[in-house]
Amino acid sequence: MNTWKKHALLALSASLAFQLAGCSSDGGNAGSGAAGNNGNTAPAAGEDKSGVANTGFPIVKNKIELKAFSRQDPQLGNYNDMYLWKTMEEKTNIHLNWDTPSLANNASKERLNLLLSTGDLPDIILKNDLGVSQIQKFSSQGLFVPLEPYIDKYAPNVKAMLDKYPDVKQAITSPDGHIYFLPNVKDYLPSNVGRYPLINMKWLEKVGMQPPKTSDELLKVLIAFRDKDPNGNGKADEIPLSAHTIDFVTRTVANMFGLEYQYGYGNLFAANLENGKVNIWLDDDRYKETLQFLKQLYDQKLIDPEIFTQTDQIYFGKLADNRIGFTALYQPRNAGKYADQFDAIEPIKGPKGDQLWNFYNPRANSPAFLITKANKNIEASVRWADYFYSDEGATLIYLGKEGESYEKKPDGSLAFKPELLNSPNGLERELGQKWTYFPGDQAVGLFGEKQLRPTMEGTPMPTYIDKVKAYLPKVSYSAPMLPPEKQERANQITSDLETYVKEVRAKFILGTMTFDKWGEYTKQLEKIGLKELQAMYQAEYDKAKK
Repeated sequence: MNTWKKHALLALSASLAFQLAGCSSDGGNAGSGAAGNNGNTAPAAGEDKSGVANTGFPIVKNKIELKAFSRQDPQLGNYNDMYLWKTMEEKTNIHLNWDTPSLANNASKERLNLLLSTGDLPDIILKNDLGVSQIQKFSSQGLFVPLEPYIDKYAPNVKAMLDKYPDVKQAITSPDGHIYFLPNVKDYLPSNVGRYPLINMKWLEKVGMQPPKTSDELLKVLIAFRDKDPNGNGKADEIPLSAHTIDFVTRTVANMFGLEYQYGYGNLFAANLENGKVNIWLDDDRYKETLQFLKQLYDQKLIDPEIFTQTDQIYFGKLADNRIGFTALYQPRNAGKYADQFDAIEPIKGPKGDQLWNFYNPRANSPAFLITKANKNIEASVRWADYFYSDEGATLIYLGKEGESYEKKPDGSLAFKPELLNSPNGLERELGQKWTYFPGDQAVGLFGEKQLRPTMEGTPMPTYIDKVKAYLPKVSYSAPMLPPEKQERANQITSDLETYVKEVRAKFILGTMTFDKWGEYTKQLEKIGLKELQAMYQAEYDKAKK
């Protein structure tokens, strides 16, 4: 089976036109001519032997309960209080008992790994920190239920989506032929770019400079941000460059040194594809140059001193306090009243002329819904998830309740209510505290322009794509799903590499390890298995090219 999933980014102007056109149509309302499960709220039209209604709502006559796991991102409130889940229970007659550990300090990741390792399983898993390799591992142990036997009968919206988007079907199909998860699918190019190069235009004006175009100009701008009090509070509290994590800062700088992220949407184990060869570039001299540039930024106090440890809440607080000058961020709403000071710029050109922007998400970018072997109501669970691949279900997740959280404009498009858009807390916090769980990403469903464009209302976000689209990767591949006999070894290598690479990256940037040790570092990478892992990916890529 072709296990290397190719998502070709078409000629970008044509791609944007196609996606805008496709997303403004019936979008997620797939399956309306098939089984009728397209947001129809008519009474159930009969049940099969599982007791699940074939069409309409409620899904089951007698209420059932499911144990549900979902990560709690910092923008989110109590899941039990969200309009989304209250509405779904009324509509479907399915009650969810939530387990929602925090994203902070890896609590959600550790909690889910514990549940999966001990067999204390939830029935369904929504937001999670599982990679495809872990899904492969746990699927081979029988912990996750193959979904494809249920899709034809119970998920007409999902079936129609997979028929329409072969790349999505390929991306979620395991080497054993099974589908173990349903993805988060975004079909709107401005949203498929997961981060944009955002700079504080007000600060540029204060220091009398233009948006930087080269790495040298960027250094000068960041120094001015550090020294000239651009936020005007009389304190030297400006942070010239920051981001959620050091991973995103590394990714931003790697763009300037010709390092591509053509293998999936990851931060480590990214790879260039050069003349048909896979290069996981952790031992590449261009990565060394990236780290040297990051050390220069750190030494000159141009990079956030908390970049290795800060939480999302701390980062968002700095934005809201007008302390950040340049950052890789999807949108600036968490800057509150300072959000309109930010705008996107073209990616920075590196010292050798490299100019890339690699924050591109394939259309299907994360596992958003899984069913475990503990689930005794598989058919009902699949029908429940299928609703979010309809236009109505997708709109419920992203916008909430018409007339209260959003409204319909005269041209038929949708927009959030002004009090949410203009909230000093930021739109995502307002939505996540009361209405829905999508803030933080990874919501289950198919989302197009209708659902995604309103999140950009009141910001220059629809124009951001024009700044970066010429610099996106021409092709992007999701992680190869390896055969089970190879996956365990790949898991071991990637786990050991991740621990080692993150540790050494910090040492190089902080200066506790000098670059004359680079040879020792690369030898240790090979000892751990970098070349072996690369050979596995190369084999899958070569298989896909035949």
